[in-house]
Amino acid sequence: MLRLQVHARRFFCDTPTCPRQIFTERFPTEIAPYARRTLRLEHWLQVVGVALGGEAGARLLREIGVSASPDTLLARIRALTQPAITNPRVVGIDEFAFRRGRVFGTLLVDLETRQILDLLPDGNRTTVVQWFQDHPSVEIVSRDRAYTFGEAIRQGAPQAMQVADRWHLLANLGERLEEFWRERKGLLRTPRQTILDTHPALRNRTPRITTQSQAEHERCVEIYQRVKELQGRGLNQMAIHRFLGISRPTVRRYMQMQRPPEMRRSPDDTSPYIAPFVPYILQRWNDGCRNATQIWRELRERGFAQSPRTVSRYLTLLRYESGVPWTFKTVEPVQISEPTAPPPLALTPRQAARLFQRRPDKLTKRERQQVGDLCAKDELVAQTYAQVQSFCEMVRTRGGTHLSDWLATIEQQGCEQLRAFARQLQKDRDAVAAGLTLIWSQGAVEGSVNRLKLIKRSGYGRMSFPTLRQRVLIRQAS
Repeated sequence: MLRLQVHARRFFCDTPTCPRQIFTERFPTEIAPYARRTLRLEHWLQVVGVALGGEAGARLLREIGVSASPDTLLARIRALTQPAITNPRVVGIDEFAFRRGRVFGTLLVDLETRQILDLLPDGNRTTVVQWFQDHPSVEIVSRDRAYTFGEAIRQGAPQAMQVADRWHLLANLGERLEEFWRERKGLLRTPRQTILDTHPALRNRTPRITTQSQAEHERCVEIYQRVKELQGRGLNQMAIHRFLGISRPTVRRYMQMQRPPEMRRSPDDTSPYIAPFVPYILQRWNDGCRNATQIWRELRERGFAQSPRTVSRYLTLLRYESGVPWTFKTVEPVQISEPTAPPPLALTPRQAARLFQRRPDKLTKRERQQVGDLCAKDELVAQTYAQVQSFCEMVRTRGGTHLSDWLATIEQQGCEQLRAFARQLQKDRDAVAAGLTLIWSQGAVEGSVNRLKLIKRSGYGRMSFPTLRQRVLIRQAS
């Protein structure tokens, strides 16, 4: 430890009525009055504390020979002066979690400078309204689809134009599409999956995995029934989320569903042990070999370590799939299955929803085939795909001028789920139109939330809201 011995001059006042008789010489560039550390060391502690927090900062300082406790670093953070908030013109607002799913705060970002403006201790409407009233210079506010923020902005900054984020618009559309496909899961089934559902013994699943899947399905059905019961009593999404302790997206999904969730089935009908050898099996099948034992012997020479039953089960699936006679003798070679292109797996409702939202020129050959097959199965599916692509094109090109025409088309010809989505847009039409026209979005806000989470978690649970706010605002200012 380094100790500095300071020799300072002392001055005496000759005036008897002076309240202070002795004056000590000051060193304004080296040390503050009554301080136990130099200004340079004090600056080091502040910089390290803001950058790393208490525990991590104390560890770093020990490595460079400076002794300071985590509490000292946190105290230095709290002693700093907060930077003044300028007059922002374009602001982005979003919530962040102090405790995931339970306690939330509010983050405000200047979208022109991409700097965090302020942190609010909660997401209450009154708090947000007061902040906007204290900053009347705001002209544009970007937000997600949260109704609470929309009302708070209208009350606190009536002069500001609200902009709905485009990514959240697509996310809301994806939820409606997923609901659309859950009601039409039969269209997503492939011929192979139909065979597997008809003959469960062909699935490569152990009894233990089957029992676990059934237990998980029963648990999901029980949660669904409890959500529907509470919904029938008049509870909203947030109240059900808090009462049952499950995530809000799960509550929202179950509230929208008309029937209990089906048991999840693995889309992969091939054992992971046999998957690397499927091209060879298909090649031998095309050569005319129908003897599972013979193919198993050949696979064993190539490193296959599973039982003959695994190969026999897969060949039985090929027999059902191709409709060939049940024979174990070698037949004439015939091209039944393409070794390099196995049949596509069945899509889940979420996968189908995402496939309908992707740009057509970004789809692979197999994905284009899947979209074409789905549209050919049902006229409503083809019509829905065209309408979804029309909205996605508006989002990509910021073609907000076509929003009215799209909403009118959906009202007349859209499916039930798209009409519900259109009604949501109508309630927030001005913000949606601005989001589909202006350049502003929540990108910078989401990035700031990510950085905020990193800073919060580095505090090891010891960082109070005032300290967190100090560290976030001062860190970016420096």
